[in-house]
Amino acid sequence: MRFLLHGEILALLQACDRVYWDISIQMEKCEEVRDFSMVSEIKIVTGFGTLGAKRWGQGRHKVLAMHGWLDNAASFDHVAPLLQDTECVALDFLGHGLSDHLAKQTPYTLDVQIRAIEEVIEYLGWSQFSILGHSLGAIVGTCIAASHPKRVNSLVSLDALGPISTDLMESDHPVAETVDKIRSRSNAAPRIYESIEQMYQSRARANRVDAKVIQGLVERSAKAVEGGGFGVLTQHCLHRRN
Repeated sequence: MRFLLHGEILALLQACDRVYWDISIQMEKCEEVRDFSMVSEIKIVTGFGTLGAKRWGQGRHKVLAMHGWLDNAASFDHVAPLLQDTECVALDFLGHGLSDHLAKQTPYTLDVQIRAIEEVIEYLGWSQFSILGHSLGAIVGTCIAASHPKRVNSLVSLDALGPISTDLMESDHPVAETVDKIRSRSNAAPRIYESIEQMYQSRARANRVDAKVIQGLVERSAKAVEGGGFGVLTQHCLHRRN
């Protein structure tokens, strides 16, 4: 099994004329090679709930794509259509996108997410496949690859490589400080937006990217709020974790 580190991935992407891996993605050129007719929505039932997923393309190569924390399967909308001779299944983790949420007060632990993905793998029935993971998806992907060395051909890991160690969670480490900040914000009232467009425009400004790039990502996590407006589907999963 071949493992690609972040620097190698960037080098490969930069060498590909059809892929634009930059904060200001050249959307017009990407649109020329994207084929949305080859995408379908699927539901996968597991013992932890039903997971939503997007299935892209057909071909002899199989890719399981997993998104980052608080994102969803639409993270790969601008990548999956570029994969030639490939069937790519991009998942929504539990508590994200169109997937079910866990019961109240049930923590979203790494173990639960991994076990749910194990059931997805059995559902797909692929004898050989590759993993494309970003952040949380890369962490889960590393664990899956380690558990299935004969089935996983390659692992593409973006922004993470394996679970966070105990040392990183020590109180004086920058990672621990970041986690504490996120936890403190999780108790705040979720922001309500007047429209979905306002949601993705706001996120586009915050992340300094073209709104077109993240429109699908935001729309997949949007939920109409009683009384008017829209919130983020994954917002309340912040209140239930270790």
